[in-house]
Amino acid sequence: MGLHDVKAVRTAIVPQDEAGFVTSGQTLSVVDEWAWDSSSNGNGFPSRACVEDKVAGKPTAPGPLIEPVRHGGTEDALFMHYLDRVFHIQYPFYLSRNPRGRGCLFSILRMVKPAYLATLALSERDLLSTHPQAGDVTASLTQLRSKGGYYDLAAQGTQRLLQESHTWNESAHMVHNIESLASILQLLFWELFAGGRGNWQVLLREAARLIPGLLEARTTLTKPNLAGSNCTNLPHHIETHSLDDHCATGVLLGSFISLDIIASASTRRPPFLNIDHAQALRNPCISLESIMGCSNSVMALIFEISSLDRWKEESQAVRKLSIIDLAERGRHIEERLRQELVDMDTLPETGPSLLNRSGVLSAPANPEVNRLFTLSALIYLHVVISGAHPELPEIADAVSQAIAVFKGLWDPRLLKSVLVWPFCVSGCLALGEQQNFFRDLFSAAEITESTVGTCFEAYKIMEKCWEARKSGPFNCDWVSIMKQGGYYVLLR
Repeated sequence: MGLHDVKAVRTAIVPQDEAGFVTSGQTLSVVDEWAWDSSSNGNGFPSRACVEDKVAGKPTAPGPLIEPVRHGGTEDALFMHYLDRVFHIQYPFYLSRNPRGRGCLFSILRMVKPAYLATLALSERDLLSTHPQAGDVTASLTQLRSKGGYYDLAAQGTQRLLQESHTWNESAHMVHNIESLASILQLLFWELFAGGRGNWQVLLREAARLIPGLLEARTTLTKPNLAGSNCTNLPHHIETHSLDDHCATGVLLGSFISLDIIASASTRRPPFLNIDHAQALRNPCISLESIMGCSNSVMALIFEISSLDRWKEESQAVRKLSIIDLAERGRHIEERLRQELVDMDTLPETGPSLLNRSGVLSAPANPEVNRLFTLSALIYLHVVISGAHPELPEIADAVSQAIAVFKGLWDPRLLKSVLVWPFCVSGCLALGEQQNFFRDLFSAAEITESTVGTCFEAYKIMEKCWEARKSGPFNCDWVSIMKQGGYYVLLR
């Protein structure tokens, strides 16, 4: 894959957010505009800076453009921190499920400038969590995003890649598509690490332009032929690409599809990706278990619930909602969710995984994660059908079962990475006597405002939801609290 120069882009405009997200009286597309604008000498890779500055959360001033890429001491230290720690927060199940390892991803991250810079920015953000500075965390995050820092340079480079998409010829289209999506994904994870209230909508919208083409190419890769079907059948028009590229496409597609589904379930808004999610999740090369610990089939059912939610809303808007039809559609989804739970009980038991000496998740198992997503999907389904009423037997029973699974969770620190949505959904619908359990679970996970991820935001939503119910009967769920605050959080 080629190496892309990072050049100044001074006229990029973030499109208006179609969902109408607002915060502090302004649209998010205005308030959370990407920092594409470069400073007068803000092109190229950052110059060498001391590791102490990285730990202190200080952005590195940019140096001159270097070709070929030469990774300095600070950059190498940050990249190694990414390999040792940050990657495991993004994908805690990947290494135990993927015998090919991480090489297919790291070759892209090292060779594509915007993706590499965004990776360094992720390490910076994690260092802020492990070495929190005195004062306002929001101010520290703003400093990390300031002009000339890794985040800003990564954003500039990604925007440049996207602006050049119309020049991609057919032979290079697949490679450029992968490069751009890898850069967007790392920036998207930065936003999640920073609390999930920022630019994630814009990033998913940009990815939505590229995903259909990559998905079509990947579907072509896995169509059966005379020699059989597998993930390495190479059609003629991309036969020059390495097998690492094909491994990376599976990770990219799985990441964006799962993020899109969780985004829709988090906000109860339409998805960003204009694809057939269910069909995509039947692709054997896309394994969400290795990405987030939840099976493809359960994630597909969560997407069906979101689709039912939108159908209900649209039917109500034109006064054509049939309660009988709604209940029947919901019953079919519930039957399949409960069958998923039955199937989990028949699987062989897998022993709990341990943390390695660095405190990184090592060879984790995922039965608890899959079960939590399934139980939370049941809660979500009954919120859609009947409303957010914790006393409803179907909801109360699912919350109780989720609590039992959380109690047996082998490491509560999974809340920092993949369990935010189940934690928030089940917690928001907890009865009064159950709420202290979620408080204790949050405390046991040692999550603070500076911790990477969206769990701190999710917990604040839960507490506000519980407080709102004290004032009287209120059909309060996680989304109603977000709307009151004028923001949407991607609960991943």
